[in-house]
Amino acid sequence: MKFYFHITFLIICTTNCASYMKSRAYDTMDILTLGVDKNLYGASIWLSCFGFGLQHGERSVGYGIRNGHIGKYRSGQSKKTPFFLNYGNSILLFNSMKNYPITKGILERHKSSEFTALSMLIIPASCRRGTTCKNYDYCSMPLAFEFSMGLHYGFRFGFNFKEFADFLLGIIGIDFMEDDVK
Repeated sequence: MKFYFHITFLIICTTNCASYMKSRAYDTMDILTLGVDKNLYGASIWLSCFGFGLQHGERSVGYGIRNGHIGKYRSGQSKKTPFFLNYGNSILLFNSMKNYPITKGILERHKSSEFTALSMLIIPASCRRGTTCKNYDYCSMPLAFEFSMGLHYGFRFGFNFKEFADFLLGIIGIDFMEDDVK
């Protein structure tokens, strides 16, 4: 009896444990945001799609861990639109944020870590003026908290609640985010 238990345990470990451990490691990376940014001025705070702050970061580029991607990322997007409509800028109640991983050799799972968020007067906006709704979601940011602050060089800290729940449920084999390694 003891022999069969050991054989069964060995078979399970050699077939699923590698992908299980890799999936838990990826889920752990998805939980925290820690980064150092350049060209970031001011401060902003976000809770999912709702932001508040006074920040200029449309040309901000950072390095760290953000939404499961470790490496270089862009936090803003400069367009020829009024200042408060450029992603990465926050003026009190007109707030926007963008995350786009730019490290070469990006993994397929990291492409899904891109997001945009735009809120005006604490109400998420449906589209940015001068763009089509096909190109931009008003908020594809996950259920997360993020704080950023800087004076040319800055830092970014965040915690993703949805990925934390996915990590905890993943321990017992439930993957509601459907992002585990197969």
